Amino acid sequence: MKARLVAIATAVLVVVFALLWGLGVGPFIALWPTDVYTPSAYRSLEGPGSTTIQVSIPWAAEEYCEGQVQIAATESTSTVEISQGAQRHRPFRFVPEACFGWGVKDVVWLNVRLAQPVGGRAVIRAVDGQTLPQLG
Repeated sequence: MKARLVAIATAVLVVVFALLWGLGVGPFIALWPTDVYTPSAYRSLEGPGSTTIQVSIPWAAEEYCEGQVQIAATESTSTVEISQGAQRHRPFRFVPEACFGWGVKDVVWLNVRLAQPVGGRAVIRAVDGQTLPQLG
């Protein structure tokens, strides 16, 4: 009787853990497989006073869906530091993800919202401190 209760409790814990992991709840999302992309350039989205820039990352797939890769900026008075892009993959899917992406070739531009316009600050990669080139 006691062994049966232990077996049931263990099975329940395994199912709960698998659900939390599969749904990415709390710290379990850190266990998801992740692809990392290094920014290669930036451009101003709306002109010199804009607080939105676009950052490019290399992209091998034929399509990209909005929000597929997360990227962030950390600002100081002299720099705008751009993180590496991260794309997390669900370890297994309960429901197939529907995504109507657009075709891309070799690069994807991601929008990054800033607190202040870039102005005279250097835009750098967080991973290596390299200055990103500004493209038209």
